[in-house]
Amino acid sequence: MEILQGLITSMLPTIITLMSGLFSWGLIELTKYIRTKTKNEAVNDAVSHICHTVDTTVKEIAQTTAKEFGSGKLSKDAKLALKALAINKIREQTPDVIIKTAGMAVNSVSGFIEAKIEKAVLELKAKG
Repeated sequence: MEILQGLITSMLPTIITLMSGLFSWGLIELTKYIRTKTKNEAVNDAVSHICHTVDTTVKEIAQTTAKEFGSGKLSKDAKLALKALAINKIREQTPDVIIKTAGMAVNSVSGFIEAKIEKAVLELKAKG
């Protein structure tokens, strides 16, 4: 019994050191997980904000040009001008921090915005 007690007593500092090391490691991993989760949520929110802004802007422009847009009588130049107008409005309505955050998820935020505009226009055309 004394041998077991002596062994436990001599191993206690090692066990305590090992346990505090594991605890520290666990805290570090938990901190990394929380940072990654928070970063991912911020990126998703930024992308969602841009998508919503694109949809709203395209609908607003479509309403103001309803006659021309609905009849399909827009010239290529007019379509490019409307696309440029949409891009400018979206850029004005989207804070730089959102654009920067969304840039973590896509290579080109401008390209992403243009693609979303084209998709929104096609969806409007499909609805008639």
